[in-house]
Amino acid sequence: MRWVEKLAYFAPFTIEYRPGKENVGPDYLSRHSAKVSDGETYCILDLCAGMGTTLRALELVIPEAAHITIDYIAVEKDKDCRNVISRVFHQVCLARPGLFTRKDIFRYGNDVTTLLHRRKLPHAHLIIAGVPCQPFSKANTDFTRPPLGLYDTRELFTAVAKLRERLR
Repeated sequence: MRWVEKLAYFAPFTIEYRPGKENVGPDYLSRHSAKVSDGETYCILDLCAGMGTTLRALELVIPEAAHITIDYIAVEKDKDCRNVISRVFHQVCLARPGLFTRKDIFRYGNDVTTLLHRRKLPHAHLIIAGVPCQPFSKANTDFTRPPLGLYDTRELFTAVAKLRERLR
């Protein structure tokens, strides 16, 4: 019953059971999977790609029997993160040969704002953006770089929103 102790932190609250027909959003997601066709290639644009967790998820989520290939594009500004992503990409390629169509995963550059100003953008089936939250974080106690919200040079929410509009 450890979960009760963890939930007690958020007390007071009540737990209500809702049958599937009344709990429409979660019920829909649990009953309908994404429509994925065998033999298709899907382009995934991973903005602010971080540490390669998307690659690990793809390795685990896509069944080995599925005849699906991924055109994976990563955009990450931090050099150390790019090194980790490259290492994870090569590990997943070894574990799942044929899953990815290309090896040049950083071919669109390393900066979301630079990508935004490119004339030609990739046709992406899925856009993933884990943008940094430091510009908006109240937990940021760095007095040399205080959080400035939309005026912060690290702010990428607006760039990602504009990029999403261009890719529609």
